[in-house]
Amino acid sequence: MSALQESDIDKLAALARLSVAPSERAGLAKDIDAILGYVSELESVKLEGDARGKEDLRNITRPDAVAHESGAHTAALLASAPRAEGEYFVVKKVL
Repeated sequence: MSALQESDIDKLAALARLSVAPSERAGLAKDIDAILGYVSELESVKLEGDARGKEDLRNITRPDAVAHESGAHTAALLASAPRAEGEYFVVKKVL
């Protein structure tokens, strides 16, 4: 027997503004029960110390510098485009 009733599914669906077909309610109740059961299992796991492994975490940064001169590759990039006009790519209108 499911801990969640179909009326609970209806309430959850209303809160989420979802439409749930009556034929799906029992399956959803079973799936949500399985998810909640798994979460309960995770809560029962006892961790020793700080299991997050913070000692392995560090930020990797680099100096904020300009890698390329502005416009250094513009001509080559425009030349590789199917169509270009001035310093712009010409693309097909989407809307």
